[in-house]
Amino acid sequence: MAVFNVETITAKGLALIAKGQLGVEINFTRMQIGRGQLSGQVPAQLTALIDPISFFGINSMTRNGNSVQVRGIFENSGLSAPVHACELGVFADDPDDGEILYAYANAGTQGDNIPAFASGPFSKMYKFNLAVGNAEDVTVEVPAGAYIPEADKGVAGGVAPLDSGGVVPVENIPNIPVAKIPNGIDAAKIGNGSVSNAEFQTLDGVTSSIQTQLNSKSSTSDYVRQPGFAVTVGANAYTATLSPAPTGYLDGMGLRLKIGTTNTGACTLDVNGLGVRNLRNSKGNVFTAGQLVAGLIYSFAYSATTTTFILQGEGGEYGTATAADVLTGKTIGSDGGIVAGTMPNRAGDTAALASSVAGTTLKLRASNGYRNGTSDNVTITDPNFIAANIRNGVPLLGLIGSLVEGKKSASGSAKDDGTAKAFEYAINTSTISGYSLIVTGLSFKPSLVVAYNTVAPLNVILYTEFGDITYPKTAKFFQYSGTSVNSTVYNLKGDKAPLEVTSTGFKLPTFGAPLSTWNWAAIE
Repeated sequence: MAVFNVETITAKGLALIAKGQLGVEINFTRMQIGRGQLSGQVPAQLTALIDPISFFGINSMTRNGNSVQVRGIFENSGLSAPVHACELGVFADDPDDGEILYAYANAGTQGDNIPAFASGPFSKMYKFNLAVGNAEDVTVEVPAGAYIPEADKGVAGGVAPLDSGGVVPVENIPNIPVAKIPNGIDAAKIGNGSVSNAEFQTLDGVTSSIQTQLNSKSSTSDYVRQPGFAVTVGANAYTATLSPAPTGYLDGMGLRLKIGTTNTGACTLDVNGLGVRNLRNSKGNVFTAGQLVAGLIYSFAYSATTTTFILQGEGGEYGTATAADVLTGKTIGSDGGIVAGTMPNRAGDTAALASSVAGTTLKLRASNGYRNGTSDNVTITDPNFIAANIRNGVPLLGLIGSLVEGKKSASGSAKDDGTAKAFEYAINTSTISGYSLIVTGLSFKPSLVVAYNTVAPLNVILYTEFGDITYPKTAKFFQYSGTSVNSTVYNLKGDKAPLEVTSTGFKLPTFGAPLSTWNWAAIE
């Protein structure tokens, strides 16, 4: 005889037990033996036998409180070779998953050795004790022609055989005298509830027991197992009337409410004048405006712990995001349904709306929108942001400066214009004729300019804003013979046209041959 060291209700079986507590039928369908050995599998997670051999029917079932014992007889009529049967499974119908493996057992090496049919007929009864909890509707499928042990026939909690007409023989119905069974009671009368009290009375003790239970039922429903339905009256402070009227608020009491007026804030409910109770969402939070919509039906259950009616089956909780908070092209769920985002996608470079400086910080005000933090930039452009305007060697926002501190200077060479002009002496208004050395394109106004020609005799022009005792700004012309200055020295007014010095260049007097080339240097 097999010794099953492993016996368990499977995860699927436990789920069906839980449904059975809510009124779902637990219907055992058949049994199965197998030869599989456990090698690391978790028995409770199995959904089928490891190595099945054959299904066989359930012959009988008895119940004892929260458990039942199912019994089935296996016959070797289909075996062509002997087997070592060490697995046993019981199957049941699940309304959601179909037929499931409800319970599993494994005997390992201590199973049953079952011979092939060729060695002679063999049968063995298997029994399995199964938990069913408080489920009220527990049944078995007994196949036609199944063998029923004599001990199980016509006993309380057992089974009864059927005669050739498919009816339980009278002798197998205990405690009811044959003479007392009325001929007029049939399935149709029982189904439509038309059995008369007189007919019930003939069922002797059975009838009186049933009648006693019926009489004990009041006309008031507690609405725990079966929710009530009502249409609310009022706004926010709702009232509802149930029929039959409940006598009080019970834990688990169920209500399906059709909202008469959409709520504008927190809500309460008074059922049949039993007292005001708060309505809460599935998280236990206060309803906000518009969450209970007129004309829609909502399911609530009463919690005696919090003395509130709690909404059942609510969807996920939503946050406070609006369309402007969601990227364009994306959507978000809300109490009002799907909302399309309107936030702009600021891909690439976008110009700053404004800029400001706070101490050593440059602030750029970005436009509204989404930026990915990698390739999207906020920019500002300033033509003065160049290396030449930044101190030499100083990094400023990633740009290394090239500006050398001190006076600006420039130098170069140019020809005079060859056009004679009159230049005024510094000491009086007399003039002397000469030409103009014209230089433009400077970025500063020179305070000192020196120019000299490239052929002998050497002529030098010196302009200075510092002037001398004769005039504040002067341009002096020197002519050298060898290394000495000869007598040709002109001291001219430095701010009288055509002599001119500006922030972008200068026009200085030259003397000698026209169109001569002059080297020059200017200092700010």
